[in-house]
Amino acid sequence: MIKIIIVRGLKSSTKCFTDDEHGNKIFEALKPHYEEIFKVSYTEAFSPPEGYQPNFPRKTWCPYCSAERRFKKNPIQDCYICSICGISERDFWIKKYNDIWKYEALGGNTRKVRKAFKSLKTQKDSSVENLGTSKSDRRKQRKKLRDSKANK
Repeated sequence: MIKIIIVRGLKSSTKCFTDDEHGNKIFEALKPHYEEIFKVSYTEAFSPPEGYQPNFPRKTWCPYCSAERRFKKNPIQDCYICSICGISERDFWIKKYNDIWKYEALGGNTRKVRKAFKSLKTQKDSSVENLGTSKSDRRKQRKKLRDSKANK
């Protein structure tokens, strides 16, 4: 099954073909007329070109679009999906061609790894701030903060 997607500005139109040959002919005929036209195959996953280095999580090889794409956040499914064909990062071929297995080995799954990287970038290192302060000193500081908030 082949799906042809034509993007014109913010609008897109799609057409599905069950016959691959017919879909390929139509795609080749429409290709010179549109800047953004994509052919998506849901029956075959295409491997990346030789020498391709995955740049996960920023850019990911989509084996169904056969192109490198930026995967966008899908809040409903709590995962990242291809911006053109809508395939999830949880798909076997996506994981295989982008070496996502090593990311999952680090944090259990890609969502946990991304959240961990985000928190590392934004989080201040609390151990450095509290270096040299004893537990009783920190307790006193918290008590002062509570008292000052209660006085307001």
